[in-house]
Amino acid sequence: RSWPKKKPCMPSFAPDAVKKSLARSPWVRRGTIFAAPELEAAGLPHGLTSAELGVMRNEELRREVCGAAGLSEPLYLTQVHGVSGLQAHSDFNGSEADGWITDQPGLPLAVFAADCMPVLMADRALERLAVVHAGWRGLEAGILEGAVAGFGKLGTEAEQLRCWIGPHIQPCCYEVGAEFRQKSFRPESLELRAGKLKLDLAAEAAARLVSAGLPAPAVAVSSD
Repeated sequence: RSWPKKKPCMPSFAPDAVKKSLARSPWVRRGTIFAAPELEAAGLPHGLTSAELGVMRNEELRREVCGAAGLSEPLYLTQVHGVSGLQAHSDFNGSEADGWITDQPGLPLAVFAADCMPVLMADRALERLAVVHAGWRGLEAGILEGAVAGFGKLGTEAEQLRCWIGPHIQPCCYEVGAEFRQKSFRPESLELRAGKLKLDLAAEAAARLVSAGLPAPAVAVSSD
């Protein structure tokens, strides 16, 4: 079962206001793992491995890291920088998609991310969760809107959701070509710095999530 493919929402608010109010705070580093303090406090096992641990596509290394964290090995995806997400089930392990969604307790899920954003979404009770790999292609195609719609299929409305955007490439370092002005990104997510065009992935993601119905304060962004 997959979540609905949704076209990106048109903004019903001033996107520059969302960007200015976007709360960015660092994830805490626990050894070689980054974690969101709010999720730690809530007791939700999660984390983003640091580069020094090595490439997590290495199966043996993944098992070692998961074992050290007290987790069984999560379900993984063959990521394609697309818009599709799947209802988590072991039958779909390794399938082509860029997100998981589940209401099954105790089921570890994972996505790979380098410059792209690892995104975790959940209802307020942390009973329904999604993990998403979101780069510029997925953002433009509407993967976050699709995830919100996936929660709707499980009975959770957008205004009941929280979202945590993990460490990702920051706009200071993310240079893009002039053709990005012709894509569906909001002008406020693009900035000309020293003659170079930069893309703010998190600002774009937050604007799209708010357009999809999440309250702006419900979107937390890592400053790392």
